[in-house]
Amino acid sequence: MLISNTEEPKKTKGKKKKQGSKKKRVAVSILKWFFILLLVGCFIVVGVGVSYIASLAKDAPDFDPKKLKPMETSIVYSSDGTTVLSELHGSQNRYYVSLDEIPQQLQDAFISIEDERFADHIGIDITGILRSMFHNIKANGNPFKGQGASTITQQLVRGAFLNYETTMKRKVQEMWLSLQMERLYTKDQILEFYLNQIYFGKSTYGVKAAAKAYYNKELSELTLAECAVMAGAAKGPSYSPLSNYEKSMNRKDIVLNTMVENGYITQEEANAAKQEVIVMAEEEEEAYIYPYFVDYIQTEAARLLEEAGYPEEDINRVLYGGGLRIYSTVDPATQEKAESVMANNDYFPRGKKDENGIIQPQSAVVIIEQSTGEIKALVGGRTHETKRGFNRATQAYRQPGSTIKPITVYSTALENGYPACYSLDDAPLTKKDTGSSWTPSNYDGSYRGLITMRTAIQYSVNVAAVRMGLELGVDRMWEMGKKMGLNSLVDQDKAYAPMTLGGLTKGVTPLELASAYATIANEGTYIEPHAISKITDKDGKVLIDNTDPKKAQALSEEASFIMRDMLQTVVKSGTGTRAKFGGWQVGGKTGTTNDRKDVWFAGITPRYTGVVWLGYDKPTKMSGGNTWGGTLCAPIWREIMKTAHKDEAVIKFPSKPKGVVGPVAVDGVSGLLPSGLSASDPRGSKVYGEYFIKGTVPTKMDDIHVSIEVCADSGKLPAANCPNVVLRTFVNRPAYAAGKGTPADAKYMPPTSTCEIHGAGYVPEDDNPVNPDEGGNTDNPD
Repeated sequence: MLISNTEEPKKTKGKKKKQGSKKKRVAVSILKWFFILLLVGCFIVVGVGVSYIASLAKDAPDFDPKKLKPMETSIVYSSDGTTVLSELHGSQNRYYVSLDEIPQQLQDAFISIEDERFADHIGIDITGILRSMFHNIKANGNPFKGQGASTITQQLVRGAFLNYETTMKRKVQEMWLSLQMERLYTKDQILEFYLNQIYFGKSTYGVKAAAKAYYNKELSELTLAECAVMAGAAKGPSYSPLSNYEKSMNRKDIVLNTMVENGYITQEEANAAKQEVIVMAEEEEEAYIYPYFVDYIQTEAARLLEEAGYPEEDINRVLYGGGLRIYSTVDPATQEKAESVMANNDYFPRGKKDENGIIQPQSAVVIIEQSTGEIKALVGGRTHETKRGFNRATQAYRQPGSTIKPITVYSTALENGYPACYSLDDAPLTKKDTGSSWTPSNYDGSYRGLITMRTAIQYSVNVAAVRMGLELGVDRMWEMGKKMGLNSLVDQDKAYAPMTLGGLTKGVTPLELASAYATIANEGTYIEPHAISKITDKDGKVLIDNTDPKKAQALSEEASFIMRDMLQTVVKSGTGTRAKFGGWQVGGKTGTTNDRKDVWFAGITPRYTGVVWLGYDKPTKMSGGNTWGGTLCAPIWREIMKTAHKDEAVIKFPSKPKGVVGPVAVDGVSGLLPSGLSASDPRGSKVYGEYFIKGTVPTKMDDIHVSIEVCADSGKLPAANCPNVVLRTFVNRPAYAAGKGTPADAKYMPPTSTCEIHGAGYVPEDDNPVNPDEGGNTDNPD
């Protein structure tokens, strides 16, 4: 029994060991096959990847050393596609120098900030690539979007052999060509090529030309700080001291810090260089036609290239030296007329030059073809002061005054079911807005009483606009302004004063305001205004197609139709009559801020939308009796528009859409259907025809006009003895706040007091009295 018991456990133990070994062998086998399959998969992936990369590299252009030459000029064309407006030079202001002539500190600065491992890599920097991918993953989750890792060699071959598209194909080809360049040239030769090809702004290429343009110095005379500024400008257009001095100085300090980190200079040398005041050389201006328009084309082209994915460091290089063909939207005749009017002092108040020698007041004009969004003329000042300088048409943010009303107030009202005949009370009003009391007033200091929305816009009545805004709410008005193109609106503008009368936090540019009015003219469709239709490379390949810009239905066709009709009333018989010309339909709105620091006219025709602004660069009150938008800006607008429409067949605004009915007869005081008394208003008939969006035609009869018996002599309620009582029509307007002004229609309110002329004790006079004592004979009283 004892033996049996001792042997049984041994058999059991041996059996378990055998089973465990089998499981282990199966696990090892599975693991082995897993690693085999993983290895095969890796070989397949690598093979496919290598094959794909090889196919991309195979299509790379031939490595031609002759292409290591100056960049090619980009050309700007007018809207006809053949007339050259400007050449964005890639060959001017360039001097080739050997590496021996370039100061070592300047070489060190560029290598330190652009490619710190330049001496060690083979044309591509694997460490830099991995670092940038890790950074991009942390920043936005995409390893290929954001920070780049281009070496100096890659930057050089990109400009010489490739385009600037941000595709995988271009990147692979760039790396392939960089490897070839590193095989054929020494590091010194590559650095020499690079330093002679860098674009520094203002048609300046290479370090020698930049030293002249920036400081008017030879390379040998450069200080450490000046070298750092030049190296910093390689990052992109916005880092050049010629375009942004402050940003350039900040970049200079970053360059100096990297030079310390890489052991090129000491911390003491860097600190001393940071304290150095950089003095820039005076610029020599290059004359070119349509300067403000061409300036803006360059700004827009840079933005389009950036939106297309071009790296910032490449944008200036490709724009000014990539041989681009830029097709603009300018109409030469309209642009030339706009420039000539701007330069004619007869159109402006007498002024004087400011401390910078610039004549004041200044002005700006923008003309847009609303059906396409194409800018046909753009002038940012009465004279062109400096290349790529301050462009008032696109950079002057000014208070729009009453020109904001059709956008934020009345378009919003129409879109929300209010008809153009909606009655508003132009009477004293005090409103709390953003925590303080506010009493809006009209430009002439008077109050008109009950008027329609159409009349309010016709005569630019502020109080009526505020009352309309109070019913709409600030959020609706702010959102409408944004949808129609007022991109500079900020959250602080969500208040009644900014939204109804135009006292904005930042203001709007003439271009923004023109885009909003173009939306009204274009049946409510907003089209992003643009000065460029397309950009191609030198061989005609389209790089950017801008012929179909961003569009959005901001306003319904029905609301925009009625808004256009209301704007025509302003020009026919309101504040904008000086804008009339030829047989064209014209609508528009004048604008003058309370202190007359900004005056405007925004106008539309069936073809074009235009905005004219006038004011001092440093907002200053303009004196004189005619400093209004209708007297100063409307005539300028008219003269330019006459040229824009000169060879155009006269057409009309789009016809009434199906969703609009009318004209329907309404009462011009109450905005309701006319009663029998509407035509007998004491100021004349108030019946007129109005358009309505279906569903908004009034159903009630006018109840503002009332007929009351009054004494013909006193005009008051008749007394018992009044000999002559008549029926008269009165305006039964609402009560108003006394002591703050009297609305003009108050004197037409029904009387509340009784005639005192014919009260108790009144004895009617007899024109032929009889003397009873004489038997009625009055011929001879004796």
